[in-house]
Amino acid sequence: MPSILQNRSDSESLSSTSNTNSISSGASSSLDASFWPITSHSYHGLPFQISYLKDSHKMSVTVPGLTSYSLVEESNVFGKKYTFYDEVHQPMYRIKDHRMLGYIDVSSTKFATHIRVVYPTSSHKTCNFHVGGVKYSWEFDGQHFKCYNTTDMIIVAQIYLENFENSLSKQPNAIAPINHHHTIAQLAIVPQAYFAESNQTLIIVTGLIILKHLIWN
Repeated sequence: MPSILQNRSDSESLSSTSNTNSISSGASSSLDASFWPITSHSYHGLPFQISYLKDSHKMSVTVPGLTSYSLVEESNVFGKKYTFYDEVHQPMYRIKDHRMLGYIDVSSTKFATHIRVVYPTSSHKTCNFHVGGVKYSWEFDGQHFKCYNTTDMIIVAQIYLENFENSLSKQPNAIAPINHHHTIAQLAIVPQAYFAESNQTLIIVTGLIILKHLIWN
């Protein structure tokens, strides 16, 4: 998979790359990787590698050599719960899955945050949430996950799926279950000069939960 963040002089727009890494041809320059700054304020422009370890009920999100997060499923008799840990295994977010009611509760003592996120459905393929006075929206079109700042509809993150092309071509409206124990997606966060850790990590958390909900459930 090509590097997500490339030098302007030799990069091509996302819409001209493979279907897995494309954005619609009508997208503005803000959706084009060739217009993104070369370095990220937090992670030097490198994409996160998303891995799923089914046997341990864990998803890891890593920028090799820089930072690492993990989302661990902790099921009990009252339903599924998740904890999002930082690289030293300190909890950052607690997530309660209310699947029958169609939403999840995400809370963080560290960031004094408590939000409710409604799962996307077949008729409503968006997932909205507020953090730090900003409203964000994850959208899924059957092939791509994109997160927008809904104030100006500028993309702030995108998840690039891997290993799904054959499944998608045979079943356009469904994604086959994945049992791999290796990198299954990449997450790119658009470099921004001022992006609070709470905003960035919550975008990661919600992206992972939605990804897991749509693919493995």
